[in-house]
Amino acid sequence: MKIETELLDRAEELIKKYGALNISMAEVHLGVCSSSHMFRIFKNKNSLLARLCVREMMSNVEKIKSDAPDYMSRHFKVVTDPFIYDYLSIQDKYMVKYYLNIFLSKLRKSNLAGVIGFKQAYDVQ
Repeated sequence: MKIETELLDRAEELIKKYGALNISMAEVHLGVCSSSHMFRIFKNKNSLLARLCVREMMSNVEKIKSDAPDYMSRHFKVVTDPFIYDYLSIQDKYMVKYYLNIFLSKLRKSNLAGVIGFKQAYDVQ
């Protein structure tokens, strides 16, 4: 497993335990890699949250393709909230928007577009 994936998995565990805004980057790297290595991969907590949001959106795209919408998640939609989104780097904003557009285009093409309010949940300016 790649270190980035392990860090994302660890962060996801911590978020389930403490909430997205309350995780500490000092805890994320424990048992995975050194803190300096983690900060080479993720510049800060917002960068980590943006990557988790992208991973969630792409996972949801796969679920749309396989007609398994019951298991789609909106846990990391918090990243598109202005409280976090406004503080993302330009690069992270573009990454989130790019993958959000892929996700929403797949959602529009599916028969789920009217059923699930994902556009509103992930709406970014």
